[in-house]
Amino acid sequence: MKKYLIFAVMFAVAMASAAEKFFEMDKKGNLLFKKATLFNFTPGGFERFGGYAFNGNSSLEMELDAKDYKNNALSVSVTGCVSALPGPEGGVLFYRPGYHNILGIDRQGRITLSIWYKNPASGKFDKNVKLFSKRTVRVGKGRYFRAAFTLAPAADGKTVAKLYLDGSKEAELTISEPLYGYKRVCYIGGSRFLKKGNFKGIIRSAVICSGTLSDEEIAALQ
Repeated sequence: MKKYLIFAVMFAVAMASAAEKFFEMDKKGNLLFKKATLFNFTPGGFERFGGYAFNGNSSLEMELDAKDYKNNALSVSVTGCVSALPGPEGGVLFYRPGYHNILGIDRQGRITLSIWYKNPASGKFDKNVKLFSKRTVRVGKGRYFRAAFTLAPAADGKTVAKLYLDGSKEAELTISEPLYGYKRVCYIGGSRFLKKGNFKGIIRSAVICSGTLSDEEIAALQ
């Protein structure tokens, strides 16, 4: 029994560490494309103490490596700050085209995650759910927040989505169907294709990982 318990713990640790980084922006402003290709980066400027200014027209566009992007399992974390809450359109922190799979901040300061998935009735990917953080972000210069989410395929074609703020899990939802087949191209801070809702503020660090990070690994991110 003891051997089985040790094996189970080792297996759980191995599974939790299976995720690999596609991309990382560290606190020094370095952009590390580990398993991704840069397409375009138009920041509004570089902050003296680290981070890039996003002015509503800025975006960081990349494509994730195909060989490592086998399904929709993904972990994303973005650390930023805002001097004021966004307007009705909110602000985009991470955007994955398809049906607008977006990690963002709304006008109330809540972190949000938008997910599209297949409608069993129509057979089309036309159903949408949104997750919201219970808490709101801190507002003001130098008052950084860290928004994150994970998506994990589960048994029977289901998907588990988790949303985090400052390392703590704020919401979790099991979706009864597979997600829409999102493209490998993704964006930090918004996109040149989005007419409204691009982020206005500072993004200090970010990470995109293949696979699903555990709650503990999300909490340990900077």
